[in-house]
Amino acid sequence: MIPLKKISDRNFLVSGMLILVYTVLCLVNMRHFLAGRFWAEEGRDFYVQLMDAHWVSLFTHLHHSHLELLTNGIVYVSTLVPLVYAPLITTYTSFFFQALPVLFLIYFRSQLQLHPLPLVGLLMILAGMPQADEVLANSINLHFHMAFLAAIVLILPASNKSNLWLQRLLLILAGTSGIPTIFLLPCFLLKAYIQRNREATIQSVIMLICTLLQACLLMQDVAGTFNRGLSVDPVTIVLAAFAQQLLAPLYIFSSFAPWIHSNLGNLAVVYPIAIVGSSCFIVLLRWTWQHGPIYIRYLTIAWFSMVLMSTVTAIGPTASLITDGFGSGRYFFAPNAILYFIVAATVSRHLFYRSENGDDIVAIGVKAMAVFGLIVIVACLYFGKKYVTSGPSWVGSLQITKDACSNRVDIWPAGWSMRFRKTVCEERW
Repeated sequence: MIPLKKISDRNFLVSGMLILVYTVLCLVNMRHFLAGRFWAEEGRDFYVQLMDAHWVSLFTHLHHSHLELLTNGIVYVSTLVPLVYAPLITTYTSFFFQALPVLFLIYFRSQLQLHPLPLVGLLMILAGMPQADEVLANSINLHFHMAFLAAIVLILPASNKSNLWLQRLLLILAGTSGIPTIFLLPCFLLKAYIQRNREATIQSVIMLICTLLQACLLMQDVAGTFNRGLSVDPVTIVLAAFAQQLLAPLYIFSSFAPWIHSNLGNLAVVYPIAIVGSSCFIVLLRWTWQHGPIYIRYLTIAWFSMVLMSTVTAIGPTASLITDGFGSGRYFFAPNAILYFIVAATVSRHLFYRSENGDDIVAIGVKAMAVFGLIVIVACLYFGKKYVTSGPSWVGSLQITKDACSNRVDIWPAGWSMRFRKTVCEERW
């Protein structure tokens, strides 16, 4: 029998290594802005509007007619330090919250039956898939990470009381920090109906309250809410999901997505590809449903809900989502994270926890193929990586603005800027 202390030490070491892998991969992707940055609306809208606001604005400031409590809080805290250091607050606080789903996966990996090797592959995909670029270490896109976190909470078994309270608080934060999380409401209601236990009921009530709150806020601006290029065309939705979820993560195939977009008017091209895409998802999800842990069924429903609602409610024409993962890719970060979590969990249970009596030659061969597939995916993600997002150095941009005694500071991505009510040289920055 292995001593409990050795098991504990090994688990601690494995957890530390997994956290290190994810952190290093993200820092590599953040290498161009390690000194901090403001990203798009984070600087242009949130910082400028909150810099002179009362702390009550944390609960009243709305963006596109909905509440983003986490973004409000992070940006508000950044306004309390000198401007030159403010992006450090937003960048690294956002990175901490972005890492919460990863920490949950690592901490609860035994309960989720996640073997370390498939989990490493999942972490590499979370950090390296093309949709990850736009949601990396910025508060304006944290709601996509929080939606993934809510999906993890959905399938976690009831544990000790402190963990349950933490999960409830994180669900409240996720539900009040953007729209994507509330797309999971049907999943929580279904879980409460099937399990009929106290914790599932509490979580479903939390999600219901958050959904009603966001819905009431959105209804205050009906014209703006529904002026998002909404589309429910099933073929377009399938093509967008196929391009973003199956083609984009493999860069060798990603060029097919723009080709599909350019042929949307050609039904002889569109319908066969939609059928192929649907078939791929059906085969993949049927395999995971049969061979994965029981919680895969909740995750599959969560994935379907996220794909459908993220595609339908994305800003701009739905057809614009049929890309190689960079154009509007943020809408597919959470669906992709859930899909590849499903695959990692199924691979773990089917290949690595398959037999208690040792592996036969077939199982060993399949494991070897799984490892080879992981290497191929990682090679596609990191050796074919395209950095399409860029922007100026924050310190350099701020200095240029000071020298010009201007009120305009350039931020990320290139072409975005934030404008203050007074010139920078007038303020005590």
